Amino acid sequence: MQQYLLPILCDAGDPHYFDDPEAFIDFYSARFVDAVKAHDRDTMPGWSHVSSPPLRDASRLSRKSRKLAEILFVGEQAWCKGMRRSQYIVAINAAAFAIMKGEPVPKDPIHGLPYIWDPVTRVLSAPSDPIFKEMKVEPLTVPRP
Repeated sequence: MQQYLLPILCDAGDPHYFDDPEAFIDFYSARFVDAVKAHDRDTMPGWSHVSSPPLRDASRLSRKSRKLAEILFVGEQAWCKGMRRSQYIVAINAAAFAIMKGEPVPKDPIHGLPYIWDPVTRVLSAPSDPIFKEMKVEPLTVPRP
């Protein structure tokens, strides 16, 4: 928003200024409300399926606003993948802290798969499942407590 929308919205004299700034802001903001509502009650396993809900009807927006909306939401699936990846990384870090506290190695909370723990090298790796390779979840060396 700071990099793309605010500069445009703050200069009403710009020849590329919106014909319908309020309608565009409502449309843009509603997108995030829809995304939060779509995943509001998801459990950790639900994070493995996070995706973008369909865009609302933009036909009431001006042509310029519709084009900008297309540009702003084009990378949304990549953002969803990043959100899933961040959950995998948070979970493996939590597992590393459990090990440091002397607790049993927990399973990945998203898929319920066991982490790979080598107590000799103290390396904790993601479960051997292709999704973790795709998400590039790197192994951790767990410090001794």
